[in-house]
Amino acid sequence: MYTKCVSALKATSLTLASILVVAVALQSNVVSAAPRTRAVNLRLDSDEGLKPVNAKIEPVTFRGRKALRVSDTAPEGTSDAGRYVIVTGSDFDDGVIEVDIAGDHVPSAPGSRGFVGIAFRVAPDGSRFECFYLRTYNGRSEDQLQRNHSAQYISIPEFPWNRRREEFPAKYESYVDLVPNEWIKVSGRPYRHSYLRR
Repeated sequence: MYTKCVSALKATSLTLASILVVAVALQSNVVSAAPRTRAVNLRLDSDEGLKPVNAKIEPVTFRGRKALRVSDTAPEGTSDAGRYVIVTGSDFDDGVIEVDIAGDHVPSAPGSRGFVGIAFRVAPDGSRFECFYLRTYNGRSEDQLQRNHSAQYISIPEFPWNRRREEFPAKYESYVDLVPNEWIKVSGRPYRHSYLRR
């Protein structure tokens, strides 16, 4: 089985981030708003076309579907921004990202918390990127404030989650009804912000 990515022929990489994640399943379609596009096909039965950074990729069957599991292998002390998988050969810049994703926590994560998401516009050295991620265990939390942090957007290095939350409360995070270890359809059109420079 293949996934299909269509991306704009522009500058940076599309990545699939696994920030403290046990399972990430990819079935993505990235469709550009630009007239010139190029398809990138990803297999769900191998790690071909993927470059893990402090992560392990393995083909699995998850909830009856072929998938790729991305596991955290980062050494202790590695920041959350240092754990992801790059889709090689993609020059995604602007467009629509759609992905079916499932997430769980790393068994050693404090408070049974975990993150699963999509990073995009990643600098070649990984020092800059934007990321949308889900905190699947927050979706059904009994704590309303925690539920309000179910879906989040960050931009590394300028706007990590804590700076976003402090300077723009509730603007870049929101409640989403999520269930850990269940397929979640994510679709969005990331727009370029004026503060992002290459």
